[in-house]
Amino acid sequence: MHRRHRLLAIGVVLLATGGLCVHYGAVYEANWPNPTADELAEEPGAYDGERVLLIGEVTADEPGDSLEMELETSPGGTVDVDVEDTQADVEPGGVVQVYGTLEEGGTVQRADRTVVVNDGPAEGLYKLVVSALAGVATAGVFLYYWRIDPRELAFEVRNG
Repeated sequence: MHRRHRLLAIGVVLLATGGLCVHYGAVYEANWPNPTADELAEEPGAYDGERVLLIGEVTADEPGDSLEMELETSPGGTVDVDVEDTQADVEPGGVVQVYGTLEEGGTVQRADRTVVVNDGPAEGLYKLVVSALAGVATAGVFLYYWRIDPRELAFEVRNG
């Protein structure tokens, strides 16, 4: 394959990927079936009685089957929601996804299901560090067996 064809193929793939990213960003909010923190801040009682998915940061893990979480709005404000009927063991600063029925003007959510995303504030950093190390190790193993030829824009198997 000629260098010009490779550059053209790379350009087409990058252009298509960029177009998909722009499209995804443009239609994401319209296709999300659950209320955002902004919508809950504007009309707190509009979703009472509905089963919704909320994602937020835990501010207090109360004794028993409840916790408090905070949803972040786009202007930088917050919406507080008390989550009841949950068995999640999360430290303050952790992140949870809660699916359940909203009540009392959008301030209480009865959890049908709770998924812990990060147990505590350090968990997110731990995931990023482990992912970065895995990426570096994968690139190292790849480059151990393969060599990049910049003149041909190709990969070649290393000899030996």
